[in-house]
Amino acid sequence: MKLLKSNYLTIFCFTVLFIINGCSSQLEKYRPTPETINELKISNIKPLSIGTFSADSSVNNEYIGVRGNRFYSPYSGSFARYIEESLRLELLLAKKLDRNSNLKLEGILLKNYMSTSGYGEIDVTFTVSKDNIIVYKKNLTSQKKWEAHFEGASAFREIQEIYKMLVSDLILQLVKDPDFIMSTK
Repeated sequence: MKLLKSNYLTIFCFTVLFIINGCSSQLEKYRPTPETINELKISNIKPLSIGTFSADSSVNNEYIGVRGNRFYSPYSGSFARYIEESLRLELLLAKKLDRNSNLKLEGILLKNYMSTSGYGEIDVTFTVSKDNIIVYKKNLTSQKKWEAHFEGASAFREIQEIYKMLVSDLILQLVKDPDFIMSTK
């Protein structure tokens, strides 16, 4: 009987901890898109190096919380690094990445927001410097509105997928930007 009470107490404690802490998971790593790779190839930009990507002090760069659930970046828990590594992968696959290039791409994450009410937004200031002189600086925003149909775990997975789409859209905006293309030639 004592063992049975002990098991119930253990289950009760884990249930209370789960309710208090919610659920957390790690966002899947970024999947490159054929459209972005193709845009990089046809743009005739010179290869770039990737510099520092950081987050503004007002941005929660550690996790995105939705209804008591949290998801984290797989890159040291930093969403600025998530964007950095996503760009690195796209450039690598398009053969436009060169760590010794005199062109350096950097960014500052200004907004990183997701909501279960059906709205998400990522805002980044991108800079390109050539021989340590800034030749491109632009704020780009990726926003998405959607109908939030799901509850619980399915809503959480849906928001993670939409977050990855926002990052993909942001990168595509950058590589299609005529000012970015001109600054890298």
